[in-house]
Amino acid sequence: MERLDKKILFETAKNEGASEQVIADFEKQFSVEEIQEIVASCDNVDEACEKLCKKYPVLQYDELKKQIDALASQAQGAESDSASEEMVDLNEDDLEAVAGGSIGSWFKKNWAGLVVGGVLTAALCAIPGGAMIGLTVGPMAMQMVNSQAAKSEKTADAKSDNSHNF
Repeated sequence: MERLDKKILFETAKNEGASEQVIADFEKQFSVEEIQEIVASCDNVDEACEKLCKKYPVLQYDELKKQIDALASQAQGAESDSASEEMVDLNEDDLEAVAGGSIGSWFKKNWAGLVVGGVLTAALCAIPGGAMIGLTVGPMAMQMVNSQAAKSEKTADAKSDNSHNF
C-alpha cells in the first residue's frame, strides 16, 4: 500500500476549512501513520475495519463500512461518468477487456485506499467541527493513496517492459 503524506493531508484539510483545533484534536485521537500501518497489515476490508475499530473505539464498525461503501460507490460512479455518457451493457468478460480489469479487480487493487479514506472520513466526523472536513478530506485521501499506487504500478510495469530496449 502506498503511504499518504500527513503534511499534504493536513494542508488539504486546512484548505477545505479545517481549523488548527480540528487538526490538533484529530492528532490527539488518531495517527495517520498508524492507520496506514494497520491497513497495510491486513488482507481485506473486513479485517482492516475490525483492527481499526479495536484500536480506535470511537470508530463504529458499521459506520466505517458505510463510509467505505459510499467511497467505493462514489469512485466507481466517477469512473463510469468520465468514461462515456452512452450506456452500454457489457458482460463481465467484455467489461474486463474494456476497463483493463473487472470491478472486482478494481476493488482488490484499491481497497486499502478506500479504507484509509473511510477511516479519515469517520474519524474527522467524530471530532467536533470536523464532519464537513471529513466528508471532503476522506475521498481526497482515498484518491491520493490510490493514485500513488497506480503510479507505482505503472513504473513497475515500465521497468519490466523490455520492448523499448534495443
